[in-house]
Amino acid sequence: MDIPAARDVSRTARALFFVHDGTSLGHLKRAARLMAALQGRASSLLATGMRAAATIVPQDVEIALLPGWDGMLAERAARLGRCRWWNASREESLRFRKAILAAIAAEFRPDIVVVDYLPYGQYGELHELLGVTPALKYLVIRGVVDRPDLAVLGGEALERVAGTYDRLLVAADPGVVDFDARYGLGPMARAKRHFLGYIADPPPDRKLTRRSFGVPEGLAWVVCSAGSGRNAEEMMLECMKLSQVYENIFVHILVGPLSRLRDEELDADVERCLVVRWNADGPLMNGAADIVVCGGGYNSVCEALSGGARIVVLPNQTCDDDEQRVHASLLSGRHPVSLIATRAQLKSAVGEHLLALPDRPRCSVDLAGAERFRKLVEDDLKTRAMDLQ
Repeated sequence: MDIPAARDVSRTARALFFVHDGTSLGHLKRAARLMAALQGRASSLLATGMRAAATIVPQDVEIALLPGWDGMLAERAARLGRCRWWNASREESLRFRKAILAAIAAEFRPDIVVVDYLPYGQYGELHELLGVTPALKYLVIRGVVDRPDLAVLGGEALERVAGTYDRLLVAADPGVVDFDARYGLGPMARAKRHFLGYIADPPPDRKLTRRSFGVPEGLAWVVCSAGSGRNAEEMMLECMKLSQVYENIFVHILVGPLSRLRDEELDADVERCLVVRWNADGPLMNGAADIVVCGGGYNSVCEALSGGARIVVLPNQTCDDDEQRVHASLLSGRHPVSLIATRAQLKSAVGEHLLALPDRPRCSVDLAGAERFRKLVEDDLKTRAMDLQ
């Protein structure tokens, strides 16, 4: 892989972001907030195989859309019930993706490379690029790691990752998650670990947002936020029943683009309940709501925290030590978060939060991750410029 040396330091900085082809939109949304933080300060380019990126990233960020793994690998295509777009082996598909990424890096010549969560991509497609690029390299990690990912993001494995990256950026509040102790960081990982805080948008104007979405005065606003919509179908259907139980609420069901619910299931005529297809206003709704019901995904939780909403988490992950459950449990010590195990518990959990209204909790969690990221990048680039002079 031939990547030219970085250009002269007097030009506008260039940032290459990489987001793997996930099963949801969480990693993509977190990266989009970081790209937005660099607007006006760097030219950002996102490399991903997720087509939904076009509806999520800021308008002045360009996207290098990679051939998606879902269309290249037989097992992934079969899981989604779709046809493969080409008939090639895993090895050939990996070489193809590596070649595209190498060409992007060679021509774009980034000053920084930012990778979200999986340090080398899902199948190792970033190994060579990271090994030869002269750019500063940042790995962004959630505060809680999914159990299967500990093979690359815990203990000795993360120590090896630290040998590749200049900084390991933990997108969480250290007062909520003791990342070093939980994942057994070694000396190099500890030295490169930097807590950003949670990456969230500023809180919205609640009154204006309520009016924009037609929420009547005097009613508590409950938003069922399904994130991408994948594996949240039962939660959404259960939330549609809430306004029939409680007369003092108005419910919005925010359906994600990957939901498998049929239109006829969502078109039911339910009083004080509206179904909204996923759109860019979702974070505003989560931030302005009184109560957010969600699966516990990082971004839905951060959006709710930003506006001070009470939170009910019904995880769509199934294991006790998965990220959604662990994070909700840890966060409940700092914010009104109810972690429930079944949809049968949903009505009572919402009812308990309704009793606490109109009191709105003041968020005591660090949500300044995006701004802290911007400042860190600026300082690092200034230091790099001085080193190169």
